[in-house]
Amino acid sequence: MSDATLWKDYDEWIQCIIKDALIELGEIINDMVKKQIEEDVYDYGDARATMYTPSWDFYESYQSIDITKNPQTPEVLITSIGDEMELDAIRFRHGSEYKVNGTTVSTDVREYLSEILAFNLSGDLFGSNMWFHNRPSYFYNVLEKLESGGFVSQKFRALLKKRGLTIGK
Repeated sequence: MSDATLWKDYDEWIQCIIKDALIELGEIINDMVKKQIEEDVYDYGDARATMYTPSWDFYESYQSIDITKNPQTPEVLITSIGDEMELDAIRFRHGSEYKVNGTTVSTDVREYLSEILAFNLSGDLFGSNMWFHNRPSYFYNVLEKLESGGFVSQKFRALLKKRGLTIGK
């Protein structure tokens, strides 16, 4: 076996380890996002005391997805998949109905719900209950945790080490 073949095999092995660790890191961060959604969206303030009955669709729609196109640059996307949430505009579930010139119009906000909840953008779209008022942002709370104390790099190094690859300090 030539040196070039050995290096190619070694390079592919390293790429697989890095991708596998990145996918696991994505799952860990996705779990963090879901935990924060539970705290800041479903359990915040009077969420349980209002007429609102959570479907948990938003929570369940968050996923960590391997979107790698090139083996040399593995990528993971952590996102909410709008199509996985129920739409029932009559009951104000991920949308609402309103009248315009006597015609009923339905909105579907599933595609935008992540941003609406992260940045308090709902206005009175879902009524004037707790959703209309500012509340903690699950997005910024997770981001703060990820940026504090080198969480991402420390966790990624630990995941690589778990797979037999030690880098840096």
